[in-house]
Amino acid sequence: MVLPFMKEAEPENQHAPLSYHGAWRIVWLVFLLIVLWLILRTLEPVILLFALVFLLAMVLNPIVVWLQKHHVPRFVSVILLMLALVAVTTTIVVFAIPPLARQTQELIRSTPSVWQGIRTRIESVTRSYPEVREALPRTRSVWSAEWRALCSPSCCLSLFWPVRGRSWPRIWHSRPIVTANKPIARSRA
Repeated sequence: MVLPFMKEAEPENQHAPLSYHGAWRIVWLVFLLIVLWLILRTLEPVILLFALVFLLAMVLNPIVVWLQKHHVPRFVSVILLMLALVAVTTTIVVFAIPPLARQTQELIRSTPSVWQGIRTRIESVTRSYPEVREALPRTRSVWSAEWRALCSPSCCLSLFWPVRGRSWPRIWHSRPIVTANKPIARSRA
């Protein structure tokens, strides 16, 4: 005779909507996804390099095949293609970067005068229409220390220059940024 409390536990249905076994599978899946994500983040530069090389090979392969059809050895055609790529890149750097840097400096230099023109136009409109004056913020607060610091050449260059191998921009100023005479960030000396 088997008493009711002495019965063996029924085996758990592994196909139930959420069983103990299913919950453990979900926990392990989440854990493995987190580990995989951490590994991929660590190997991101290597993966990006391989992706770039793969993309370059896919794009340049038809040219190499065409050169092979015209009796140029594959090794020679790859070397010629790489030399052409380096020549094009060097030409772009030599002829495009100096004018771009000069135009950026001119833009930075002309920003205060452009802003002054905008301010005078806004002030003339606000004199004619007092309702507009109340809807707009004070122009002096817009042209504050933050704006001048953000328009500085060092800041503009730091937006495009990678910092310690990272791809995000670094904004650093030699003087503190001040809003309404309250310092937000201290200068790094």
